Amino acid sequence: MKICLSIIFIFFSFVNANGGKDSKCQCEDILKKILEKLYKNSIEIQNIQKTIKELEEDVKTINNQVDENTEKLCKIENQIEKLNIEQNGILNIVNSHTIALNNIDSSIKEINKQEEHLEEILEDNSCRLSELKMILLGIQDCACNDDTTSTSTTTETTTDQETTPPTETTTYDTDIYT
Repeated sequence: MKICLSIIFIFFSFVNANGGKDSKCQCEDILKKILEKLYKNSIEIQNIQKTIKELEEDVKTINNQVDENTEKLCKIENQIEKLNIEQNGILNIVNSHTIALNNIDSSIKEINKQEEHLEEILEDNSCRLSELKMILLGIQDCACNDDTTSTSTTTETTTDQETTPPTETTTYDTDIYT
C-alpha cells in the first residue's frame, strides 16, 4: 500500500512539473481510476483475509473433530481387542467342553461295550446253568430209576428263587459205580 502511495506521489509531482491543465485533468482521472482500483483491491484483500481467518477456524474445528474421532477409534479398537480376548476365552471353554463331551461319549461307548459283553456272559452263564440243571435232573432220574442198589435223599432249600437257584443235594450208593 505504501508503494502505491509513493507511485501516486511521484505521478503528481511529474504532472505538476509539466503544469498543463489538460494533462492535470487527465492525471486526476488516471489517479481516480488507480485509487478506485486500489480501494477495490484493498476490499478484496480484506475479504480474502476474512475468508482465510474463517478457513483457519474451520481447520481448527476439523482438527478438533479429527482428534475426537481418533480418541473414539482408539476406544473402539480397545473394545474390539477386549472382545477378541473374551471370544478366545469362550472358544477355549467351548473346545474344552467339546473334548469333555467327546471323552464322555467315548466312556459311554466303552460302557455299552462292557454291558454287551456282560450280557453275553450272563446269557452264557444262563445256558450253562440250564445245562447243569439238566445234568442234575438226569442224574436224579437215573438214581430214582435204580431203586434196588441205591438210596436217594433230596434236600431243597429255597430262599429267593430269582437271585439264587435251588440247591439240590443227592446222596448215592457207591456200589453202583464199582
